[in-house]
Amino acid sequence: MDIDPTYIYIEETDSTNSYLSRMLAEQPDTPAYTVIRAAYQYAGRGQRGHHWEAQRGKNLLFSILLRPQNIKAANGFAIQQIVSLSIHKVLSQYADGFSIKWPNDIYWNNKKICGFITENSITGEYIDTSVVGIGINLNQRAFISSAPNPVSLWQIINRESSAQEIMEQITAEVIDGIEQYDAACSEAVSRRYIQAMYRARGVYPYSSKGREFRAMICTVTPQGELVLCEEDGTISSYRFKEVTYII
Repeated sequence: MDIDPTYIYIEETDSTNSYLSRMLAEQPDTPAYTVIRAAYQYAGRGQRGHHWEAQRGKNLLFSILLRPQNIKAANGFAIQQIVSLSIHKVLSQYADGFSIKWPNDIYWNNKKICGFITENSITGEYIDTSVVGIGINLNQRAFISSAPNPVSLWQIINRESSAQEIMEQITAEVIDGIEQYDAACSEAVSRRYIQAMYRARGVYPYSSKGREFRAMICTVTPQGELVLCEEDGTISSYRFKEVTYII
């Protein structure tokens, strides 16, 4: 798409999502595809307030303002699908083994390289704006937090990568996905998402409400619920945080 995003670089902020949200509150006409990138964020957060570890200047931390024209709030998971597929496509140019871990992570084999968060504003039935914050472990060589399974692109390919280049590639993919999205292509987007999912094929262990079980992924609903089929044939759907992957 022939759309030029606006890139703004800052050295430090609490989180790029908070920075962009404040900008939007102060300047409601902030254009779509305004992108904030920070060298460091001291209060980076993931879904439901989880902390994001990132060594200063070593990783890719950025947020994108989206103004989708035709995505209903009830189908807001489409934004997460588009963002996931965009990140997955770009990272897959560097190595094999990347997958989308529902609902908002990118994995390399069994390790997490990327997480993102979406914060939507709704007008009527439709999403008016979405602030998407993305954190990618890029050039960090070691992790010191209690996060159980982080990995960086440097650890995978043993060389440094350009944060600006990868950010621009992902942003271009997101723009294409958002601008081309409509109800007619929603099923195709969902199919691509499911095909790229972590543990898309096979039976694996999960946990929900203290119960461990083995299941395979059946599908993901338009509302973003993960549908699992257990070994005994039981089919259940789960919202965010209602089920945990056992890795």
